[in-house]
Amino acid sequence: MRLAWAMRPSAAWPGRLAIAEHWTPPPFPLTGDDVAAAGVAPGPAMGRLLRTLQDEWLAQDFPPDRAALLARLADLAGRPA
Repeated sequence: MRLAWAMRPSAAWPGRLAIAEHWTPPPFPLTGDDVAAAGVAPGPAMGRLLRTLQDEWLAQDFPPDRAALLARLADLAGRPA
């Protein structure tokens, strides 16, 4: 951001920089315990499933809440929600 600010000065940059410097990403709402509760055994498959869910959550800019993620987990794990 500082480089972009240097290349294109604007009064908006200080505010944007302050947001970026103080922003904390939200924690991912699911854990391995949630995946295990969906019937997935611990191991590489559990890690891949959890990573898939987290990647989808990140790609959507964090909107799915815990309930939506649990429903998607059930879908991916082949279990009813």
